[in-house]
Amino acid sequence: MQYRNLFQPFLPHTFMGNTYIGTSGWSYDDWVGPFYPNGIEKGKMLDFYVKEFNLVEINSTFYSLPNKYAVLAWNKKTPDDFVFTAKIPKEITHKRFLENSKPVFKEFYSLMYPLIDSGKLGCFLIQLPPKFSTDYEDRLRDFLNFLPDTANFAVEFRHTSWDETDDISFLKEHNTAFAVTDSIKMKPQMRITADFGYVRWHGRNPKHWYDYEYSEDELREWLPKVEKIQASTEKLYLQFNNHPRGQAISNARMLKDLMDIPYKKAEPGQKRLDRWV
Repeated sequence: MQYRNLFQPFLPHTFMGNTYIGTSGWSYDDWVGPFYPNGIEKGKMLDFYVKEFNLVEINSTFYSLPNKYAVLAWNKKTPDDFVFTAKIPKEITHKRFLENSKPVFKEFYSLMYPLIDSGKLGCFLIQLPPKFSTDYEDRLRDFLNFLPDTANFAVEFRHTSWDETDDISFLKEHNTAFAVTDSIKMKPQMRITADFGYVRWHGRNPKHWYDYEYSEDELREWLPKVEKIQASTEKLYLQFNNHPRGQAISNARMLKDLMDIPYKKAEPGQKRLDRWV
């Protein structure tokens, strides 16, 4: 099979306008108690998660290529309206610095294809390493040129040189989203470069980056920014990565409250919603 033939038309999603709220990952032992019921099996965590949330970022794909049966299970366990985003492997971004990485991406894409085919894969996240400065812009351009235009991609920059550059028009050329982040390492940059938006809240703890719970006032400050992105995009993915002890869950709920998005907390024994209304 030819590589280009793998890329089938991208299927759109709809949910309460264009906004999806979720967390970065779902399989955390320290979420038992704060979110998951005691005694839950790891394999049942996603089933419970989808009772309340319509979006999740697959974090495990950053560390290794997914098992094809795991991808099939993710697809089967989730409602039709559910959306996954997935981090591309660090083998591509951190070890190879995007260079000589195309074969790895082809394999990764093939493994993720069931989610793409079902319309549940919202986008891939290209999380670049802290050392990936603007000096490597040509590598990023080359990688984006290689990627299919039938799937969505977002890029998260972690080197401060990207804060200082004004010209990121090459992202717009590929309809690639500039991932807006809240963290202690990068300034929030409100750059809209695609027809969808991507926001990640990492936390503000200088010693333990992700171990942080946002206050209501801190999230309220984000509302004008979120509304600006929402008004300029067709879809908006809002992800909380401050995962220790379920803080991401608490903040995702808090943001829903601030945005007047109704929800019902997941409870043991509650049936899965087949569609959010």
